Amino acid sequence: MKNYYVFSLNYKYFIYIVFCFIPISHIIGNSMLNLNIILCGLIFLSHSIVKKEWSWCGEKLFKWLIILYMFFVLNSINSIFFKINHDYIYGGIVRSLSFIKFIILIFSFRIISIYKINLDHIIKTWLIITLIIVFDVFFESYFGRNLIGNISPDHTRIVSFFKDELVVGNFILFYGFIVYFYFISKKQLTNIEIIFYNLILFLILISIFLSGERSNFIKSLIVFLIVITLIENKKLILNKIYLILSILLIISSTLTINNNVKLTYLEFFDRTSVSKKEGFQKFENIKYFVHYDAAIKIFKDNFFLGVGSKNFRWDCHKTKYYNPQIKLSQMRCSNHPHQVHLEILSEHGIIGYILIFYILFNFLFLKFKFLVSNKFYFEWGLMLLLLTFFIPILPSGSLFSSFGGSFFWLTFSLLNYRFMEIDKFKKINK
Repeated sequence: MKNYYVFSLNYKYFIYIVFCFIPISHIIGNSMLNLNIILCGLIFLSHSIVKKEWSWCGEKLFKWLIILYMFFVLNSINSIFFKINHDYIYGGIVRSLSFIKFIILIFSFRIISIYKINLDHIIKTWLIITLIIVFDVFFESYFGRNLIGNISPDHTRIVSFFKDELVVGNFILFYGFIVYFYFISKKQLTNIEIIFYNLILFLILISIFLSGERSNFIKSLIVFLIVITLIENKKLILNKIYLILSILLIISSTLTINNNVKLTYLEFFDRTSVSKKEGFQKFENIKYFVHYDAAIKIFKDNFFLGVGSKNFRWDCHKTKYYNPQIKLSQMRCSNHPHQVHLEILSEHGIIGYILIFYILFNFLFLKFKFLVSNKFYFEWGLMLLLLTFFIPILPSGSLFSSFGGSFFWLTFSLLNYRFMEIDKFKKINK
């Protein structure tokens, strides 16, 4: 009995460490991140095997995700035989098969409840990690290098601890708002806590602004404005109008003082203003525009099924997707189209697009009214973060990549876990 107790205690600590380590694995790199996600899934699966608890497999969400998974796999197989004419024919099927790790992750957070691990402790660890990253952004913005000496490959952008990847704004966008929404959702907050969490909200927004990631800053600004609009006045340190004016003042002051930040954000307008073309082609000097153009053409040629997972990067090289009317058309290729709607449509066609959004509609929108009316700030905050992924036109990461995609599926996983907790609470109180 004693040995069993010691094993259970150690296993509980192991689970705690694995889930606390997720943000650090994001920083270390994709290999560690994938290992961490797989570990979360294996922990949950091992519990299901030992306890013979497979009821989650009968849930509607799981069934639809498995249908989506089978579509990805079959579509990749179809691409291998009928669409791919390059040497990396198995890249798509590998990604499609490995998508199962995200499906299991969505349900794996339930292990926290099963072993009675306090989610509060995990989120506090994420908070500490996020605050270190936020401080590092301010440090690098001032000194030109981060705390461990990393120098950005682009002097107008912040690299932080991410070596040569300019993704720190994306990291702060998701982890920053996750920890903010979690703690601000607590019913009883002291004045000191309210001041602290409001300060975190400001730091999140300003650090993403300093990162130079324009798309992520726009997303964070949208989230910020919605938060300020919907949250209770007693959880804010200033009047809502004053808070918005304060942020605008800080941003405008930073643009005036910091030349790198000014160059980053005004560059977009400079590039569009020199173009003499009208309409959508006004953006011909923006590199993402040519990715979009290629993705739209690929989708039109592969309307129902797309070209298969991870194949935009190869299909875009075809001569027929070169557009001489667009200035940067020779730069049309990249790992993905940098716009999630176009990624889904070009690689998975209209069938994949409808399937994905049907699942999201059933998961998110049918519970939106209930969450808002009951002031579940953490839950509708997570929902809001998921929706930022699907803002049209704005550049975005890949929905299925290890780094960018994991932010989406991690948020999805947390929200699914919280929905489960709310359902339990509702049953107890009936």
